[in-house]
Amino acid sequence: MNTVTLRIPRSFYDDHINRDCGQTGRIVHQTKALYTVELDAEAFEDLRSDAEYYSDTSSFGFEYQGLCASAAATLRRLEAVNTEETFR
Repeated sequence: MNTVTLRIPRSFYDDHINRDCGQTGRIVHQTKALYTVELDAEAFEDLRSDAEYYSDTSSFGFEYQGLCASAAATLRRLEAVNTEETFR
């Protein structure tokens, strides 16, 4: 099974896990601000869809501004992956 490994912001990934979202992948390394995660196609798409939803700041109040910014940063990193090459 093909996987992709990338670094993403901890705050959004922690929220994603705490909401018991579908597939979450595997954390292989962590720093104060970032996780390095290994994702298969299903976990990648689940995280991408969630990040896309939360990156739209117009749907959330001021108290979610940090989470939305972290989701947007996560989405940018995910969108940089060539999924056709990675998950074929």
